[in-house]
Amino acid sequence: MKKILIPLIVFSLLMGMISCSPRFSQFALTQDTNVKTEAVNLFNHSTESYANHQKEADTLLAHINQALVFEQNRKPGNNKIGVKMWQTLTDSNQALVQNLAYWKAHTTLSAALQPEVSTKVGQMFDQIIALENSRPKP
Repeated sequence: MKKILIPLIVFSLLMGMISCSPRFSQFALTQDTNVKTEAVNLFNHSTESYANHQKEADTLLAHINQALVFEQNRKPGNNKIGVKMWQTLTDSNQALVQNLAYWKAHTTLSAALQPEVSTKVGQMFDQIIALENSRPKP
């Protein structure tokens, strides 16, 4: 009896954990990829005047906030990791917002710094995209 009961309990626990996490969403993956492209493209222009790209920067931050709201409202509700990743992108103490603020304060980023910033921003989004791709498919 114990030989049957233990695997059944383990299986039930695993199914419960899977059912509590959000399922894969093609919408979320498309949104994640589009916002990443938007962010990397914006920082690819960071050697130009920030004033020329203020509207794009504001739009990027708005799209990041929209993605955060989407993650916060996903069902089922156990989506702490996805929410935290998007919150990190909006945190003024983190790389994306700090780089935007630095660019704005200094008008441009140096040609030497720009590729590193673009790469790091892309890598932050790659983690979010990887999370979405790792979610159980419907």
